[in-house]
Amino acid sequence: MSRHTHPCFAVLGACVAAVGLTVGGGFPACATPETVLVPAVVDAGTLRARDCDTMAKACTWDLTPTTVTFREDEMAYLKFTVAKSGGYAITTSNMQGDFFTEGFWISAADDWVQYYQTLLPDGNVKITADFVAGTVYYLVLDYWDEGSGSLTISFGDADPCRSRGTACDWDLTPKSVSLQGSEAMYLKFTVPRTGAFAFVSSNRSARAAPSALLLDSSGEFVNGADSSTSRSDFKFAQDLVAGEVFYLVLSHSWEGGSGSFTVSMTDAPPCSTFLSACEWNLAPRKVANSDPNPTFLKITAAQTATFTFTSTHPSKNTTQVAAFLLDSQEDILGYSSGGADGQGFEIKADLTAGEVYLLGFFWLGDTAGFTVKAYGPGSPTGTKPPVKPQTKKDAKKDTKFDPNKRTVKAGVVKIKGKAKVGVTLKAKVSKFTKGVKYSYAWYRNGKKIKGATKPTYKLKKADRGKKISVKVTAKKAGMNSATVVSKARQIPRKGAPQPFSCGVAREGRGGTGPRVMCDYLTVTL
Repeated sequence: MSRHTHPCFAVLGACVAAVGLTVGGGFPACATPETVLVPAVVDAGTLRARDCDTMAKACTWDLTPTTVTFREDEMAYLKFTVAKSGGYAITTSNMQGDFFTEGFWISAADDWVQYYQTLLPDGNVKITADFVAGTVYYLVLDYWDEGSGSLTISFGDADPCRSRGTACDWDLTPKSVSLQGSEAMYLKFTVPRTGAFAFVSSNRSARAAPSALLLDSSGEFVNGADSSTSRSDFKFAQDLVAGEVFYLVLSHSWEGGSGSFTVSMTDAPPCSTFLSACEWNLAPRKVANSDPNPTFLKITAAQTATFTFTSTHPSKNTTQVAAFLLDSQEDILGYSSGGADGQGFEIKADLTAGEVYLLGFFWLGDTAGFTVKAYGPGSPTGTKPPVKPQTKKDAKKDTKFDPNKRTVKAGVVKIKGKAKVGVTLKAKVSKFTKGVKYSYAWYRNGKKIKGATKPTYKLKKADRGKKISVKVTAKKAGMNSATVVSKARQIPRKGAPQPFSCGVAREGRGGTGPRVMCDYLTVTL
């Protein structure tokens, strides 16, 4: 039996583990620098960011406490190795200036090992990761402020439970967890039986913002959830196989936080995973957004024929919902994502009599709920979906709308690029009807940005603290146009952290399934 990764999850800025590393213990001796790139005029134990501002110019760090000085928007790349494999912590202290500090560990092959962003009262962070002896890593520090500043970085052993190599055993009973700021806790457990399980947090203290990642025995990401920008509890469900070993990584969501909460592993709610999928007889069914988990409906085709699955939303205030159809081998047969403002999705596929299929839904934003319908032989709704009539809103948007013409297939629009002032964002389009021509309009907090009509948009100071989205209109001769609005990207305020964004990027075959692309992770369903 295979494991399955939900296509809907929240990635935690506080602790993103991406590779499986050989672990041991002990404190490393000072690494021998290959090439010292720091100018001789720099005092011992002090580095200037401008001397190390690219990976090619990275200064070699001997892992002794070192002070780094910064000017506005400077970055410092510090290259280092460890003498012994194990779990270690990098800590900042003696903060001078208003820092927004980022930490990246990158192997020689440019693989992400750990990523962290934070805004704490004093700006200091403590980040733990597992390192392999002899591998070259780069620590990247970023100063987002005017004027100048400095900080001291130190390297030491990881505390117990603070890395995969120092993970604490978990007996699966409810466990109280206390975390300060950027801390993370690793809990190691063995699955007692094959089934669908839920991981939830509860009993939060006032300032806690709990988040969780589920990693397999090799350290690969499986699933996860966080409390987003509000101080709420996380909850996610996952199918697990008896005897397998996993790590549950607990931390605070990207907004930062300190406090305590309780984590529990229970049976998954109905319909929330492949193994707990609910039987569906193809009658119209209401689907509610009770939590961020996907909803899975199991279908047994009555006849060999073409079936169409659609959704209708109760109001224009609902946001985007995506759906995917899988066969018994878990191959993708169809994927569809409804646009914002109450647009539904539509999937059309050829089904075989007696075969079992899974129709899954997940939310790309807060959604009140919707009704899903099936059209085909044996379905109470009939064999063909009704023609959608033109609304007054449609007529106002497109005076050339013709209900007798086909409409361009609405595809997917995503915003690519780092949410930082001065960076150029790009609108990436996919899954539209072939041969269409695109037009673009960028929006700030829902209002059109004057002159921003290209596929790219360079972020300005006025965008700080705002939500940026892009509307793409696809046109083709002889067809009605289609308009899709991207999911909005939150641009951090000066010194504020940047959230992650995720979405299904493409379809896989041969038992893989849709791939979920995030800013720094790719996860296969």
